[in-house]
Amino acid sequence: MKYVPFMICVIVFIFTSAGYFITDKKTEKIYGALSIVSIACAIVQAAIVF
Repeated sequence: MKYVPFMICVIVFIFTSAGYFITDKKTEKIYGALSIVSIACAIVQAAIVF
């Protein structure tokens, strides 16, 4: 169970990174911001778990 937050952050990063490359300029900024936040979340969770 301790890996669940890390896995969620990684999954969100994958989807937001994919969304960044397949959207137009307006929503690209939102996906870019969410991608940065989710990779930061994954790094913090990895530091806690591992």
